[in-house]
Amino acid sequence: MKVRAPIFYFHRVASDNLEAAVPAEVFADHLAHWRELGVQSVSLEQIARHLNGGGLLLPPRAINISFDDCYADLLDRALPLLDEYGFRASFFAVAGHLGGRSYWSQGAARELRLMNADHLRQLAAQGHEIGSHSFHHRSLTWLPLDELWAELADSRQVLEQVLGRPVVALAYPFGDVAPWVAEAAEAAGYLTARGLRRGNLHCRHSLFDLSVINSMRLRDRVSQGKMAHYLGRWYEWGARKEALGRRWQRRRKM
Repeated sequence: MKVRAPIFYFHRVASDNLEAAVPAEVFADHLAHWRELGVQSVSLEQIARHLNGGGLLLPPRAINISFDDCYADLLDRALPLLDEYGFRASFFAVAGHLGGRSYWSQGAARELRLMNADHLRQLAAQGHEIGSHSFHHRSLTWLPLDELWAELADSRQVLEQVLGRPVVALAYPFGDVAPWVAEAAEAAGYLTARGLRRGNLHCRHSLFDLSVINSMRLRDRVSQGKMAHYLGRWYEWGARKEALGRRWQRRRKM
């Protein structure tokens, strides 16, 4: 299955290169290009409900902006830019370490502060999606089944208690997913999940392994400018393809 709604995946917006950060000026260029193209941001929940055939239609130029780990400095560096350009994003939090530090990282990145519960409530109140990034940020494919279940179900429960609303989207830690992990995620009540499976501009594969575009590979203005050009041409072709399809259907009925 596929849908014309690419998922652009980030970790941080900063100039220090920790956790593959994207410089603020480059992130702003992404947003500026997307706004110029008439792109509208959607949540993973919206993508899932569209793919499920529930009748939810996505905008013709849809995009998802995802942030893993919920680093606290995103509030000062990414959030103002998202507000300035009129976009909303999906933030995936590690439920067992709200307000803590990213112990799973390497080197100086282990000391990076994570968002706390109040921060998540602030984001949700502003229209951003909050999803789960597991409970302890462990590689889910290596865990015994009872621990796997705890990582998935407990994280969802904690975040729902924090937010007072359902949490239905999951991002697999380290992008690690296997068939039994995807099945466990669905059984735990999630509607969709994404890892780090490299995709193109179609968000596709399956509801519990949506593909992404790693925006950390677009860390300079030349590469992100090329991507913006490609994205614009791709949206144009999609609209033309749909128009041709409708014309063909009318001819068949004549």
